[in-house]
Amino acid sequence: MREKSYGVVPVFKIGDTHLFLVVKGQLSQSWSFPKGHANEGESEMETAQRELEEETGGYEEKKFV
Repeated sequence: MREKSYGVVPVFKIGDTHLFLVVKGQLSQSWSFPKGHANEGESEMETAQRELEEETGGYEEKKFV
């Protein structure tokens, strides 16, 4: 069975410009959106929120869909 990972695509609007937040992997040195595997009993949304916080140092919940 394949493992699933869950993540987010953080988008910030500044004026007419949309910015996407990406993180650089420590081992792979590649850029990606914050994502990761769920902890036992954790929902997809909880996983995505936790991964965003872990990989970016926090988030301000404005609109999480």
